[in-house]
Amino acid sequence: MRFGWQLSLVCLLSFSCLVLADVKQQEVSNLTNTFQIQPTTCVSLHQGQACFVNLTLSWHTANKGNYCLYSSDQTSALKCWMADNQGVMVQEFNTAQSLHFYLKQDKSDDVIAAAELEVSWVYKKQQKSRLSWRLF
Repeated sequence: MRFGWQLSLVCLLSFSCLVLADVKQQEVSNLTNTFQIQPTTCVSLHQGQACFVNLTLSWHTANKGNYCLYSSDQTSALKCWMADNQGVMVQEFNTAQSLHFYLKQDKSDDVIAAAELEVSWVYKKQQKSRLSWRLF
């Protein structure tokens, strides 16, 4: 019985340390803005051909606000979120060149986060045509 209150105190302190560690971890993860796209690469058969991809774009910011998602191939916003600190968008893209995506705060040109969809191909374009005539 003599050690009962000490054991209770140790358990209480251990639990509070675990709770504080969890809160500390959440605070650290909320300090940064994250922006992810999946997949990050789109593959076409031949260089110069368009590739087709169903892209998932997700983001998270430390503060709630009005945010819009933009791409390098168009000037208007792809999608906007109002009074939010996270969002997800799924959309099909077809492109022959790499695309850059930007998360911006509404009414601002400051880029909060960015990601790139890289386009690659299985076969590179040949430099010369195989059907060339030689005089000598």
